[in-house]
Amino acid sequence: MKLKILLFAALCFLSATVIAQTKDSLKTELPQISLSPVPVEVFAGNNGVSFQLIVSKYFKPDSRLGFFNVTQFTGKYDTADQAKNELMSLALISFDIWKGFSLNTGAFIDNYGGFSPTAGIQYLFANKDFLIIALPRFDLARNYNFEAFGLAEYRPMFTKNWGFYIRGQAMYNRNIKQDFLERSYVNLRTGVTYQNFQFGLGYNYDVYGGTFNSNQHSFGVFLRAELF
Repeated sequence: MKLKILLFAALCFLSATVIAQTKDSLKTELPQISLSPVPVEVFAGNNGVSFQLIVSKYFKPDSRLGFFNVTQFTGKYDTADQAKNELMSLALISFDIWKGFSLNTGAFIDNYGGFSPTAGIQYLFANKDFLIIALPRFDLARNYNFEAFGLAEYRPMFTKNWGFYIRGQAMYNRNIKQDFLERSYVNLRTGVTYQNFQFGLGYNYDVYGGTFNSNQHSFGVFLRAELF
């Protein structure tokens, strides 16, 4: 609990310092991603099917306020494994402070631990070929979990319609109050882009701590669409 309070206080102090130093230059340094697409992905693996939706939008093109959401659902094929079906959703209001960095606050919910308000810092970098998102945060209730979420995407285009697609995505969630790993995963994707669609091969590695205490490997195929 003391560690969580100290770390969160340090984040707030750092953010306040950055705001004071960069107040006059914010308008010209905000990342221009207000028209970013909303990617929706389905992954069919050997153990089950997963769905993911990521939203990163500003409320207005010239606004510092935005909305960020990651929603994931995993369903198992085997009727004996239905208790292992999983739903996770992170919804945050963001406030840009400096060159891709923003303060976030919102809520996290999953079917294992339940609901908790949360807060953290996000870094986002985006251009025509690369997308990088880093998001460390703390739950402000329950077990005061610390979570680090990261995503790196590379998608160069070879022609007007065709290109290459690769993505690495990971999450690490630790129960601070009881001091154990609660949930983590690594998702890898590689394939091709055709217009606003991506498809190819995928791999998911999922780790569960606490009561469930297991790890799972899934190999399969994915289809991803970018909605504008």
